[in-house]
This record gives sequence, C-alpha cells and structure tokens, in this order.
Amino acid sequence: IKNTNPKIFLIINPFPFFNNYNAQTTKNQMFYGIINSMNEREKMVCGEIYNPCDKDLSKDRIIAKTLCSKYNQLLPTQKEEKKQILSELIGTNKCVIETNFFCDYGYNINFQGFVYINHNSVFLDCAPITIGENTFIGPNCGFYTLFTQSMLKSV
Repeated sequence: IKNTNPKIFLIINPFPFFNNYNAQTTKNQMFYGIINSMNEREKMVCGEIYNPCDKDLSKDRIIAKTLCSKYNQLLPTQKEEKKQILSELIGTNKCVIETNFFCDYGYNINFQGFVYINHNSVFLDCAPITIGENTFIGPNCGFYTLFTQSMLKSV
C-alpha cells in the first residue's frame, strides 16, 4: 500500500479475525492519529471539530472579509476590478456575483463553470461548496456549511 500523503499514516492489523476488540481499537487509534496530525484548516474542510479561533483561520477570514468589503464597494461599471477580486477570493472570475456578497474563506467555494449569483448572497464556506455549471442563483440566498459531523450525529 502506497501512502501519498505524509500526514496520513496507515495501521494494518495482520490478524483482523484474531481479536475483534483489538481490531476496533486499532481502527480508532488510526482515525484519531489522522485527526491529531491535521491542522485546523484540514479538520474544518473534513467536517471534524476544529478551532475557529486558530490564528491561520482567523487570518484567512480577515483576508476574505476584506476582499468581500472591497468587492461590495465597487461600482457596477468596475467590471475588471471585480473580476480581479473574485479571482483572488474564490479562484475564478468566470462568474457574475452581484453585490452584496459575503463569504468566510472563499477558497472553499468551487464553481464548475459559469455561475450567476443575484444580490445579497452569503457563503459560510467552512466546508467545500460546489456550484454546477450554468447555475443561476436568485437574490437573498445563503449557503451554510457550519455543522461538523459530530454535531449532526448528536441531532
């Protein structure tokens, strides 16, 4: 088995039939070993419990909110400036996003082609948000990915 990600390690029990309790313990140790080796951003994107006050995540949010603020202040005629900010914020400019546009990080938003988003959109992108090609989104729409897997299990 080839492991291409150095942060993820594999634990293989050569005798899974021998002791089921030990096999389950090994699986849990493997899972928690992976989680403990992740940084807060990786935990967030995987839907695990993470620390939103982490300095790197806080810095990323400030950058994204600053870019959103600049974007929302531009005039409708400033199309090139808008494209530049969208390219920096979400990695593409092949979309039209009307003001006001808000997001937490930007790097978790993925447009698979041309997307049109009307006024007052909110993307709380703690996990990946993917919008398909040729999608038109109406005004006052929000996309919220704030729940972790453990939160959903407790509901």
